[in-house]
Amino acid sequence: MSPPRSPSGNPTSDVKCPRCYAANLPAARFCGRCGFFLEPPQRTDGVGAALGRHPDALDAPKGFVPVADAANLHFRRLPGWGGSASTGIETAAVELFNGGYALRSVVLRFRGRDGAGIDVFAVERSLAEWPRGETVRIELQSFDIPAPAESLEVALVSADFAPAGA
Repeated sequence: MSPPRSPSGNPTSDVKCPRCYAANLPAARFCGRCGFFLEPPQRTDGVGAALGRHPDALDAPKGFVPVADAANLHFRRLPGWGGSASTGIETAAVELFNGGYALRSVVLRFRGRDGAGIDVFAVERSLAEWPRGETVRIELQSFDIPAPAESLEVALVSADFAPAGA
C-alpha cells in the first residue's frame, strides 16, 4: 500500500510541529503555519531539546551562561542580600534571559553544588509567562539553601510555547 497523499499529490507527512502541531513535509526546515525551526535537535534527552533553536535567536547579555539542555535560555547569579553570590546561607537571586521562543507555564530547577560537586540544594520555580527577549529575576530564599553552594546549575523542567504572535 502506498503512503497517503495530500491534495497536491505529495505524500503526507508525519512531521508535526512541536509548537503548533501542524503537519509539515519531511523536507521542511520551518513550520508552514508558525515558522518554528524544524531541524532535529542535537539532543533528545531533555525538555529543552524539544523547544528547538530559534532561527533568529537573540544573543544573551554579557555574563549569562546557558540553561542546561535548553536552547536560547541563559542565566546568571546575582549577589545575595549580603553582597556575595550565594556563597553562604542567604537569599540568592538569579536572572534568566529568553533569547528564543516566547514560553508559558515554565518550570525551572535550580541546583547548587558544594566544592566537591555534591548537591546541597535543588529547588524548582515556575514562571507563568516568559516572553522572547525578556530578562526575569527569581529569588531563592535562605530556607531553600541549607548550605553554601560553590556552583549553580539551572535546568528547564517543562514549558509550553506561548501562542504565536503573543
